[in-house]
Amino acid sequence: SGTNPNIFLTDTNNDSDFRISNSNGVLEFRDTSNTATRFQIASDGKIDIGGSTRTGNAARLTITHTNNSGVGLIDIDSYGSATLQIRSNWSGSTINGMPNETFGFGTPHAYPLVFTTSGTERLRITSTGDVGIGYNSPTVKLHVREAASGFSGTYDNRYHIIIEDDAEAYLGFYLPDNGYGGIRFNDTTGLEGYIDYYFN
Repeated sequence: SGTNPNIFLTDTNNDSDFRISNSNGVLEFRDTSNTATRFQIASDGKIDIGGSTRTGNAARLTITHTNNSGVGLIDIDSYGSATLQIRSNWSGSTINGMPNETFGFGTPHAYPLVFTTSGTERLRITSTGDVGIGYNSPTVKLHVREAASGFSGTYDNRYHIIIEDDAEAYLGFYLPDNGYGGIRFNDTTGLEGYIDYYFN
């Protein structure tokens, strides 16, 4: 009752460790034993998990770690066998391959990341870091497939980039007049050869 009505959740030991309350128009789920708000929904529908102290936040969903580890993490878990993570790391060290003072999106497991549009796979990053665009089984660092070429052998992994099509495959350079485009060949001592074109 009153201006801030509360519901206390009491266990069999008669401990009211959690409380649900209407705090001036904000629905709060509060950990009373640790004096902390764990979850709240504002009157405009914004949701906060973790008790953010930021003001003027325009986000519809805010998730905040309340400890001082410097790590923010969202896990999307599939029965404990695979996890997709969105992470911010300000812990001072590298975590799951993610350096300090970085934001990341990925998985700590040996599974690929797949990006889709209109219900179709468009891009894949394998567990070994190979990238396929239009191709779901890349074995080189970048494999771009507009259409299958009909090649039935094993792709040469000495080629770090493969461009594939069923009719035409080009690598294009677009530059203004008086610009240069080219390919450079370097060894450990520096430039050894090149193919250049001058756009006149």
